[in-house]
Amino acid sequence: MDSSDFIPLLLTAVAGFFIAMMFSKIWVPFAKPPPGVEVHSTKLGFLQKVMVHRWHLLIVLGLANLGSIPGIEVPGIPANALVLIILFVILIVVLPTRYRFTAEGFALGRGRIMPWKDFKRYRLGPGRIQFETKGENSKRVDIFVTNVQQQALRPVIKRYFRAGP
Repeated sequence: MDSSDFIPLLLTAVAGFFIAMMFSKIWVPFAKPPPGVEVHSTKLGFLQKVMVHRWHLLIVLGLANLGSIPGIEVPGIPANALVLIILFVILIVVLPTRYRFTAEGFALGRGRIMPWKDFKRYRLGPGRIQFETKGENSKRVDIFVTNVQQQALRPVIKRYFRAGP
């Protein structure tokens, strides 16, 4: 294997890794559904799924187009691998995905549950609900919902969340 074959192979492997990360965000094969009684669930639309995967999508599509940028002398991903990458990205974005809300917290699909007790406040914004975690290094967790879904979720969040917006 010479060095001209190594770079496309490396780009393909990195793109595959990020596709696996996207897929594991919405469906963990051996995971159980979120524990507790489901009190609400919200189906994500196409643009909401794109927002959930936005950073991974940018990286994967950027790697896929790296060889076509003028002035860059890096060999790109092989054409047959590009077709597979695009098919997997489309598959992940069209898979039915939903947020599941239980008395313990909420989760994206069958992903990790985020307990209500881990958050200190939330904020309703256009197209999203932002939760802020407790602790010194607080992080922000965004849920992407439409305004209609946001209005339906408001009583659920108020019921299980101590602090107001």
